Amino acid sequence: EVDTVKFGELRRSFKAWCIVKPSKVVAIVSDVDGIVKKINFKPGEYIKEGDTFAQIYRGSVYRSLPIISSSGGVLDGVFVEEGSPVKAGTVLGVISMGRREVEIYIPLKMRKMVKVGGEFLLNGKVGKINYISNIPADSILSFVARGNLEGAVEVGIYTCNVILEKRKDVHFVRSSAILGDTLVYKVVGDRVKAVKVKRIFEDDEGNIAIESELRRGDTVVVLGGEMLREGSRVAFEAVLKNPSSGRPSSL
Repeated sequence: EVDTVKFGELRRSFKAWCIVKPSKVVAIVSDVDGIVKKINFKPGEYIKEGDTFAQIYRGSVYRSLPIISSSGGVLDGVFVEEGSPVKAGTVLGVISMGRREVEIYIPLKMRKMVKVGGEFLLNGKVGKINYISNIPADSILSFVARGNLEGAVEVGIYTCNVILEKRKDVHFVRSSAILGDTLVYKVVGDRVKAVKVKRIFEDDEGNIAIESELRRGDTVVVLGGEMLREGSRVAFEAVLKNPSSGRPSSL
């Protein structure tokens, strides 16, 4: 089996529980008694200042009253349903403004490896750690870290990936391509060439950054290399599915 040499960024991380909280919250409040006739937004949607969040029906004598948002931000929660009776002063929903704050629970054994200024990943977004407690919380047997996260992520409990180390702009291969820690077989035409490599870094998915003459796109052996030696001839067989039977056919 063969694969190609890749080029890019590798990361080593661990998973941790985290809680996403709004950094600043503004309440949307009903000005009058009535019944919620319509709600125009759902949690997670963005509301602009001046948007009509809801309509409150006040009876046949009075017209419906629009409830206008006084701030822009992400709608974090809706506390009433259409058809619900409300009193003046009832909180209908809350908007969070700006960044999200994230609490991350660092296992005791990982504390020394996590640094202020380090990064974490949550739902494809990158956050930065700006605080780590020096005393663990006894109730959860973890250190509490805090960070900021850009973007509209719903408030709630998640698992996030805390980045321990990353390397940018490196050539890397699958770990199975390296024999005896230092040797990779590169395919050149119908033969293989033994190439010495130096391991630099291994990520969470079994990719290893290397220093060598190998470059992006080079074909290397990732399975069966232990049966080869310098100059061994290799042949490839393409296996396709027969469209009529669905069974493999060789070319």
